[in-house]
Amino acid sequence: MGEHGENRRAMLNLIRERQPLSGRQAADGGGMSRSTAKRLIDGLLAEGVVQRVAAPGQPGIRGPRAGNLRLRGDYGWCLGLNVEPERIELCALSLAGDILGLESHPLRDRGSEGTIRQLAEIASASRDGGRSTTQGRGRLLGIGVAIAGLVDARQGFVYDCFPVPGWEEVPLKERLEEKLGAEPGAPILVEDRVRCMAVAEKRYGVARDLDTFLYVDLGSGVGSCFFLDNRIYRGKNGIAGEFGHVPVKENGPQCNCGNKGCLEVMVSTGSLKAAVKSSLESKVYTQLKGGPGQEISLEDIAAAAGQGDKLASLLLFETSELIGIGLADLVSVFDPGAVILAGEVVRGLGPLLVEGVVRAVRLRGIHPITQRTRFLNGSSIPHLGAWGAATMPLEHWFGSGILNV
Repeated sequence: MGEHGENRRAMLNLIRERQPLSGRQAADGGGMSRSTAKRLIDGLLAEGVVQRVAAPGQPGIRGPRAGNLRLRGDYGWCLGLNVEPERIELCALSLAGDILGLESHPLRDRGSEGTIRQLAEIASASRDGGRSTTQGRGRLLGIGVAIAGLVDARQGFVYDCFPVPGWEEVPLKERLEEKLGAEPGAPILVEDRVRCMAVAEKRYGVARDLDTFLYVDLGSGVGSCFFLDNRIYRGKNGIAGEFGHVPVKENGPQCNCGNKGCLEVMVSTGSLKAAVKSSLESKVYTQLKGGPGQEISLEDIAAAAGQGDKLASLLLFETSELIGIGLADLVSVFDPGAVILAGEVVRGLGPLLVEGVVRAVRLRGIHPITQRTRFLNGSSIPHLGAWGAATMPLEHWFGSGILNV
């Protein structure tokens, strides 16, 4: 990319970050001469990427240079698809970052062949005008696919999806391109679901003003994503962040990855509910009561712990300790400055869990680091994985560098 291309990219991202802004503000903010900024802005206006809008307090635009600059929402759009254990979530985003539509489709087949077929069907229907929400929104700029597993986003390759069989060594990007056909200017990007969630948190949530942070998702699985200087840290092989498969209990239960005592098999949603069920079957005294066909929720556990129930309190204490043991090492090694705790387990067990995790991290980690580390709750944004998946091709189109691919 030459100097003009770099300047164009910088101008686009400046308008995206600070819109609406005047031409003078764009020139000053981009650190370029007024003449250079004018040429870039004129070019973007001619392309239809940006538009002039009335400045605050002005009834309209007066003159060719008047008004503020804003991205055009009808220039193009991006599609995000998030594969969950029981469903596929869809999110469509305009170039300006506005949500055009959110959908959820029951997952017909968890195996790779059936899932790929259904992903292609949904994407094809959206791309070919089957969604009223994207009609009149310009051209498709890209498709992002989020899936939980060992994913190398640089290659669009899925190494494994524990514990779902049939997902070993799957070139997902290549397979989708075969089914959908290559469309110039509309790449297919494949990413780990937790990294997509972290991207959405970075762009729209509590991490908007953070350049370095650790995002941890605790739910049906456990995963993490480390942002370093406004870029995803991927590691040498592109699959960094497998926090859930850090062993935290010697000779613990067997994990789907093959190891024993991994964090995921100890503190995931299913593991916690199974622990309560086992205790109830053993006739342990507790106010937690699961009748026939009734499942005790994480919220039930938190409420019982708050009322002093010994079983619930012990389970919550052990869960926070195990998370804290694993997290203390990450915080001490990477010094992220901020840790965002998100996911179903965090939302369900609430402040008592978070307080316990913070206490455990600060007890076990390097004191000067852990004492300066902020702990934040993740945003309760619906369809966060799909939103992040749609944001990926948007970041790629803007060349923001966040994805680090």
